[in-house]
Amino acid sequence: MESWENANFQAQIAAAAMLNLPLPEKTPGWFWTDQFNDNLQFVGDMQGESWFIRGNSDAHKAIWFNLQDGVIVGAVTLNQGREIRLLRKWIQAKKKPPMAALVDETILLKSI
Repeated sequence: MESWENANFQAQIAAAAMLNLPLPEKTPGWFWTDQFNDNLQFVGDMQGESWFIRGNSDAHKAIWFNLQDGVIVGAVTLNQGREIRLLRKWIQAKKKPPMAALVDETILLKSI
């Protein structure tokens, strides 16, 4: 995904290669945009096999989870940016949370 974060990561890789240092650990890609009154954030892979929603996009507050074989590989948040850090950790750890808890808004994501 082309973004300033990806550009910085590519520079780190180039510098490490030139200096014969270990390559930095790859993290899930992240991008954000503000559209009118909404904040959208994307993290990880957008091409998994299944999408599930937590929340209600009509209420302008939702998270879409992208899963591959039950593992979270990507997510999109709508006015839920505070959850991106946790989602990024889950993607990196290949977390396989219970689906019922994932889409249940009464359960805090950090408690899953």
